Amino acid sequence: MARDQGLDLRTKDKGGDIRIGDILMVRSGFTKGYKVLTEAEKQALASRPYFGGPNGGHRFIGVAQSEEMADWLHNSYFSAVAGDAPAFESWPPQGMFVHPPLRGGY
Repeated sequence: MARDQGLDLRTKDKGGDIRIGDILMVRSGFTKGYKVLTEAEKQALASRPYFGGPNGGHRFIGVAQSEEMADWLHNSYFSAVAGDAPAFESWPPQGMFVHPPLRGGY
């Protein structure tokens, strides 16, 4: 997607467009899909019981949970990250959490 918009997601020192302090906003399409749901479908989504694990009631798209993603987020020095899905990372967790480097715990 970034390439389609003329962006190079490498850091500036590697010849890309990302600069220290940039804000990363990930548009997954969740909001667009949510807006077309009926009120009953929205209520059903909000009422799903929560329980952890791969068979949990909540499933949301988000950034990959990998060492590579954690390293990229850390090394890009974003001042903030945001997304249009309920969680920034995919849910339920598929591996490691990538948010610790965002809060300085990496």
